[in-house]
Amino acid sequence: MKCPECSKSIGIFSPALRRPVHERQCPHCQIPVRLTMDLKTAAVLLILYGIAAYLLLPVLTTWGVPRAVATVSATVLISAFSMRLVRRSLEVPPS
Repeated sequence: MKCPECSKSIGIFSPALRRPVHERQCPHCQIPVRLTMDLKTAAVLLILYGIAAYLLLPVLTTWGVPRAVATVSATVLISAFSMRLVRRSLEVPPS
């Protein structure tokens, strides 16, 4: 993922993103950021998953891969590829 301000790369497992929600900031430029899901990307990936599932699930089940494993794997990948960083407004966190 890239910082919305400085466009430098921030890893999904970066310590900066593992902090509590109100403390997350870019490790390069220090602006507050938050993770959001890009719904357009998620919709496109969901459509592609539907097509791939229709074509590949019969093959995977004959290879012994349970349908649940394929479905959970696809859900995790769709979620991961749909996440984006956006600038967070400076709100006072609830106490």
